[in-house]
Amino acid sequence: TAEACRNGEITLEIIPTGEALMCHFKSGRRRGKFPAMELSEMVSMDFSAPEQTFKMKSLDVYQHAKAAAEFTAKDDIARPSFEYIHFISEAGAIHVVATDAHSMYFGKPHVDVPTEVECDVWVKKNTVAILKEMTGFVDLGVTDEYNYISSEECCVKIRKIDAKFMTVEQLRSVFAYKPEFKQEINLKEFLNDVGDASLFSTRGTS
Repeated sequence: TAEACRNGEITLEIIPTGEALMCHFKSGRRRGKFPAMELSEMVSMDFSAPEQTFKMKSLDVYQHAKAAAEFTAKDDIARPSFEYIHFISEAGAIHVVATDAHSMYFGKPHVDVPTEVECDVWVKKNTVAILKEMTGFVDLGVTDEYNYISSEECCVKIRKIDAKFMTVEQLRSVFAYKPEFKQEINLKEFLNDVGDASLFSTRGTS
């Protein structure tokens, strides 16, 4: 919907109507409206920051979230925690993790000042575009109700879900495994080979 709005295919307006916000849309000859949010619900939302947060450079947040989003599942009702990117702060370090049970992303951004805050901030895949607009430093934290990601430009709040994700120690046990065969190769040559193989395997499949 957002892409269609940017391309001019859909005109969308949000208008207060009675006791709710109504979304009015127009696409070609089609028009319609649907309720967006009850005003009472919007007014009651708590936009305050958590008591404890940790800071990351906005560029690190966006780049790691973008890379990790490629490994998150689109729809996994049985394992909802797999649909998110996890920014885990523990023991002074920060880890960025995402998995769909087939592939796993594990990143460790550089931290200028070690943090004493220990928490797991969940970021939804569809918020990565918003993270790109953040500059400077980003505050991340959690409350009993939501995950919190904030910069000077904007603040993103993501409702918490009733699910658990693996701990950093469990993740380390996965990455501690040493393969029987390991060989260092040139990264540029590897990416070129993978790209060529990908193009070859997708030809004639559409």
